[in-house]
Amino acid sequence: MVHNTTKNSLPENFNSGLKVLVFHASWCGACKMLSPVLDRLAQEDSYEVFKVNIDEDKAFAKELGVSSIPSVFVYKNGQIVANWVGYQPYEVMKKNLEALR
Repeated sequence: MVHNTTKNSLPENFNSGLKVLVFHASWCGACKMLSPVLDRLAQEDSYEVFKVNIDEDKAFAKELGVSSIPSVFVYKNGQIVANWVGYQPYEVMKKNLEALR
């Protein structure tokens, strides 16, 4: 499932298991390209994906040092275990996430 969120509305279970946090914006072309990839990862591969609009939560983006979007952070049991910037096709992103499970 893909959730639109802010730092203050992350669920309690965010700190357990593998979670994907993506910073995006409505005006970002690469973010628009990434959106169906995230939907597919959530639907077909059961990843929990959380999208944060940087225009709505600039403080959270700044806290994590986001300077370009889309910025992807992968959390495992509450700790960042990977991050990258930019669009990745489904196959590449799935492979990267599977290596972290």
